[in-house]
Amino acid sequence: MQLGLHPPRLWGVVIVLVAFIGGLCILLGLLTWWAALLLAIELVLTILQVQGLRGLFTRPASYQSSLILAGACVRLPIAGVKKPAIDPGS
Repeated sequence: MQLGLHPPRLWGVVIVLVAFIGGLCILLGLLTWWAALLLAIELVLTILQVQGLRGLFTRPASYQSSLILAGACVRLPIAGVKKPAIDPGS
């Protein structure tokens, strides 16, 4: 299935790096605001590009799980970082 992202190899690397490094930053509490923002953008684009092409309500690629994760990523900067963070100012 073609998603229309050109060049595909570059976008594949960008998506993997955002997901891995962003998830690691959130796990460690380092630059949480920026990591959550990038992950939320990635998840919204996933909903629009991947699930949108297949149909939003088709199984197994329905949009609900990506929407829940995007909501969680949006909540992180709003709620702020608590004590266990490495970078409490982020």
